[in-house]
Amino acid sequence: MTTGSIGRLTLRDERDVDKLLGRLASGESATLVVEVPRESTVLLTASEYRRIRAALNETEADFSLELDPDDHFRQNMARMLGVPVIKRSDGVDDGSYQRRPVKSEGSPRPGAPSPGDQATADLASYAPSPRAQRPVVRGPSRRSPTGTIVLVREDVPTGTADGVGRGQRWESGFSGTLEEAITTARAARLRPGERPRSERSLLLRVLLVTCLLLFAAATAATLVLLLAPRATVTLVPETMPLRVELTYGLDSSGQTLDLAIPARPIERTINVELSRPTTGERFEPDGTASGQVVLVNPFPRSVTIPGGTTLTGSNGVSYTTLSEVTVPAADPFGSLSFGSATVGIQAAIAGPDGNADPGVVTGQLDNGVFYNNQQPISGGTLKRIPLVAEGDLNALREQAKTELQGKVDQTVQEALEPGERLLEGSIEVGEPNYQFSHQVGDAADQVTVRASLTVRARAYNPDAIHQQAQDEAGRRLARLAGPQVVLLGNTLEFTEPEAIGSSGTAWRIAAAGQARIVLTEEQLAAAQEAVAGKSLAEAEAALRRIDGVADARIALQPDWVPRRMPEFASQIQVVVQSE
Repeated sequence: MTTGSIGRLTLRDERDVDKLLGRLASGESATLVVEVPRESTVLLTASEYRRIRAALNETEADFSLELDPDDHFRQNMARMLGVPVIKRSDGVDDGSYQRRPVKSEGSPRPGAPSPGDQATADLASYAPSPRAQRPVVRGPSRRSPTGTIVLVREDVPTGTADGVGRGQRWESGFSGTLEEAITTARAARLRPGERPRSERSLLLRVLLVTCLLLFAAATAATLVLLLAPRATVTLVPETMPLRVELTYGLDSSGQTLDLAIPARPIERTINVELSRPTTGERFEPDGTASGQVVLVNPFPRSVTIPGGTTLTGSNGVSYTTLSEVTVPAADPFGSLSFGSATVGIQAAIAGPDGNADPGVVTGQLDNGVFYNNQQPISGGTLKRIPLVAEGDLNALREQAKTELQGKVDQTVQEALEPGERLLEGSIEVGEPNYQFSHQVGDAADQVTVRASLTVRARAYNPDAIHQQAQDEAGRRLARLAGPQVVLLGNTLEFTEPEAIGSSGTAWRIAAAGQARIVLTEEQLAAAQEAVAGKSLAEAEAALRRIDGVADARIALQPDWVPRRMPEFASQIQVVVQSE
């Protein structure tokens, strides 16, 4: 039995009753609360309650029925047959339950009210009170020496004469003369609040006699209870052996089984995220080449060169002057020199193509002025742009796939619950799914992939499967027992599971137990009548002739009474041996 566990069960049809009897027999729950909806098709006959009552006698579980407050028929049946019922208000369970009474050596004496019958007993206890007796008027009197009661009309106290005339009478235990009676009556009229001493003495005597009679009656009743013969008959019901075999296992075992149990499906998604630098690239012109050229004027007049004038180098690149400059005139007669000036130039295109060595940018303008770069033209550069290459994505894809597959076994093992095993060959790995942060040709110095993989498998718990098989075998034994037989839970035995086939997921067990006949209330009442007034030998023989009775024992009380059954069935208690 599972210590401290509380189970709940709903009875809707006969299959639920078999399930209940199986649970009671296996002792699965320490406390069992059974709900019976009003529309249920069970617990409508006394035999069903007796089966439950008999099963309760074989277990230590606490059991209570939870009935609809308006279901008066089932409530009355449960009370009459001794099945505990939970009291509810507005159809809501308040969480309390009534513990089943502790089993005794025998069942309650037939005819005696049980706790479940208390409501009926309470109704029967209300009887109309007897009609008040007419008062007996006692008056003062004297008894004559001959014992004659002397009454005088005028001596009757005021207000009582009419009552006497309508049936009331005077009683006295004393005698006297007519004159004494008159005197006494007059004294009573003079002192109405004072009782004569003789009357007080009479009341005391009556009270004393009443007490003595009550004491004598109580003593006599006690002696009758103590000395009257009583008999207790213990009936031992017949038992019968029951046995069933059950094949069970996983539904994927490839075997034909009585109980096929599906494996628990497992599904997990594995995720990885990886990154790597890109290997593709492209270059773009960045810096523009610049420098200076020397302008030479061979003419005897100055020449002005405006800014933005285009100069062409021998490298085919055009350059423009950055500012306006005036080249002085030549002095062919004095200093014998040409006029010259220096001006800054810049390549017309960016990049290293605009760079030029000395003497590359040389030539003559349309106005006859010569130009030449005596210093290098520099500063033209390229900028590197990193790109995502096809190889980058392929490398990430392979790396992610390897990591995903490496985590499959670990992921499946982590998904197993305590006691579970992985069903061999049940792992299914799906296709990986990749999501890249960039595509081929995108400008990026790093690319990232998020990859996922779905894995499926099935698992089973051998211990849980064996327990399910034992529960099912117990239920089949209970169904095999029938409605008038109760399975003895403490006699259930199961064989060790025997493997079927080579899969390792199919087994066979056998369950055996003892079933006991359930004796009805009619049989118990008939047993009382059958043994009343008989000798012990005759009574035992009559009891053994009752269907379903294997043995009977009789105990007489007190020990000194004759070895014979009491004459009245009410003095015979019939109980059923619980074990």
